[in-house]
Amino acid sequence: MSIPTSWDWAVSSWLSSLHAKGLSSSTIALYRSHVSQLARGLACSPESVSTESLEEWCAKQKWASVTRRSAYIVYGQFFTHLHERTGAANPTHSLTSPPPPPREPRPAPEEAIAEALRTADPRVALMIHLGATLGLRIGEIVLIHRDDIEQEFTGPVLRVHGKGNKKRSVPISQEFASELLEWCNRVNGWAFPSQRGKHLTPHSASAILSAALPGKWTAHTLRHRFATMAYEVDRDILTVQRLLGHASVATTMRYARPPREALVRAVQGASLGDVPSPAICLDFRGSDVTVTPEGLHFVSTDGTEYTLQFDEAIQSSLFDQVTSDRPEA
Repeated sequence: MSIPTSWDWAVSSWLSSLHAKGLSSSTIALYRSHVSQLARGLACSPESVSTESLEEWCAKQKWASVTRRSAYIVYGQFFTHLHERTGAANPTHSLTSPPPPPREPRPAPEEAIAEALRTADPRVALMIHLGATLGLRIGEIVLIHRDDIEQEFTGPVLRVHGKGNKKRSVPISQEFASELLEWCNRVNGWAFPSQRGKHLTPHSASAILSAALPGKWTAHTLRHRFATMAYEVDRDILTVQRLLGHASVATTMRYARPPREALVRAVQGASLGDVPSPAICLDFRGSDVTVTPEGLHFVSTDGTEYTLQFDEAIQSSLFDQVTSDRPEA
């Protein structure tokens, strides 16, 4: 959709600066989308945007936390560029980006991958392998070209075109290299060509994988699966970071799930040896016991109040006992 003409020069100038910095076309498209939405939502030129009007408009947007964080970062960059070019006031200084939401690793389980492979055609099966066994993003999978498969002294590698035009090398087996080359040589050099002569778009490939994988498992959970399995080999987070193409180890830690055995051993290692675990012994003979929505409420002989919570069946049984005339109650 078009933007107001009063924003044309500012947006064009800013986009040119992004191209000059070497940002990828997908990143620039995302940035343009954020600023275009803002331009259509504010009834003024970019030089006239005030902190108050910007905050008011942002407050009305029903964004997810991740979207809001992304938008605030983009707005900050756009208005900083505008300030440097024209001297216009930067209205974004008071915008505080929400912290990134905590994310637990969500690796696709082996059963889900096996189920998908049983019914997948060869093209989809290859996509699954690239995500699950090499950790490639969906946007990296569709960019695979025969020129990216190279032979090094130590063996074949796949040159991966990552986010922000960053490239990395992922070692692959000779057998897999030959299979990839065969796929790339079928049409025009792309492993996953489109009908237009280039490669599939990330959106199309993501939809293909989401349809192939059962339940809510997606292409990105295949990448989590790779991170988890790769980390389990040597517990080397730096190696996994490099293979995934992450700029920060902190990001990698949200992808690799620690093995359960390691968690159990860690807890066991912190035990107190032969020291017995503490036990709580309560004496509530003769105390008034009542049933509340929260559980069984009573006062012990030392005057301390307690509320014990049980499941519904147990709580009902206990209530029957404490309200009966039986001596053992």
